[in-house]
Amino acid sequence: MTHTPEVVETKQINNEHVAYRIVCCNDPHESTWHTISVLIADHETELEARKAEITARHEAMVVWRRKYLGSK
Repeated sequence: MTHTPEVVETKQINNEHVAYRIVCCNDPHESTWHTISVLIADHETELEARKAEITARHEAMVVWRRKYLGSK
């Protein structure tokens, strides 16, 4: 399965942090917020790392659902 994590919302939390809501494969159960300091100069690199984590977690959940719930 090919996963597609996407940033669907961005918020400024305060003068120190921003948050990104990332959803994988348009799955409403795979929607998570990730807070990043504004002092990190390269948010794209940090977001790519977070997306990789989300992809791994979503794949594990898909496998679990198939095994224990019999769903796709």
